[in-house]
Amino acid sequence: MKRACILVLGVFTAVILGFNSADATDGDDYFESKFDGVWYGYMTSQFAGQDMIFFISMNLNVQGNSGAGFGVGISPDPTYMLVATVHTILSVTAKGIKITLTADLNEPLKGDPGYFPIIVKARMKLQNGVLTGKTIPEKGLGYSKGKAELYPADENKPVHGVWFGYSKDVPVGMHLVQMSPVNGSALMGMDYGVLTNGEFDGKNLTGAFATAGGLSEVNMKLKKGKLKGKIKNTSLGNLRPTLLPVGTNAKTPVVKSVLPKSVAAVAPAAETELTIKGKNFANGSVVHFDDPGIEITGIEFVNAKEMKVTVLVDAGVAAGTKIGVRVVNADFRMGEKDNAFSIK
Repeated sequence: MKRACILVLGVFTAVILGFNSADATDGDDYFESKFDGVWYGYMTSQFAGQDMIFFISMNLNVQGNSGAGFGVGISPDPTYMLVATVHTILSVTAKGIKITLTADLNEPLKGDPGYFPIIVKARMKLQNGVLTGKTIPEKGLGYSKGKAELYPADENKPVHGVWFGYSKDVPVGMHLVQMSPVNGSALMGMDYGVLTNGEFDGKNLTGAFATAGGLSEVNMKLKKGKLKGKIKNTSLGNLRPTLLPVGTNAKTPVVKSVLPKSVAAVAPAAETELTIKGKNFANGSVVHFDDPGIEITGIEFVNAKEMKVTVLVDAGVAAGTKIGVRVVNADFRMGEKDNAFSIK
């Protein structure tokens, strides 16, 4: 079955201020690139003449001066009843203010007999703290080209991002841009609405999503990283969802150890698998190292207490160098451990 989703986005032109993943590189050994960190957005496209909505959280690590990188995209997908799925971004290349990403939107189905790849490329520029650009689907799949617009995670804007959860059996997804007023979109079941007059006072989110059937009033409270409350939907009635930032557990990751304790730097570089132990990891977490000579080629989420990372160690990294590790969840919560392992 084809997945009717593609990278495209609506337009919000305000610049996001405060500490966020777009400017987190200042004095930060882990975030080496202006693109490192978490980005939130929503996308639309057309498939077989139908408008599609696609929200996404993107967790990136653009490594060193090579511009190569690794990342994951996480999305509640309307085609699959808003089930949150994780996509490995197959390639990341960055130069200056430009970044190109390639992903297989069908990757979560790779083990199914009917699997086939749906390759989408996104080309974007970083301007005024916002990633904007276009998306180019593989030819012959019936999808239209689109636009992309992504905003950086911001620790000073706690409802800013992509949220997902359920009210009983009804899936609910939201993309929120925390400005004044709060803007965004929501999918309640298959009912799509736009929020243009939302308010957030530090605890309560209120407003109304304009849908085809009328207004859906929102009254939700942010508590312990979760949005809980009531949405009065014109067609579905009173919804009482509990929403989490998509692909997360609303908990801060903790890094306890990295095994093996030492890794050899050889020429040519050979892949080495590291095991990171800790807690509160999530399917969508991305790893960063504080030395650009450590290049990530693969990340595997095992469970909330373990991740596996495949790396290449540049021969130029001196023996005895201590390497720190940081794990970043898709809600921009992060944990790190300095001197986690060494180069021998």
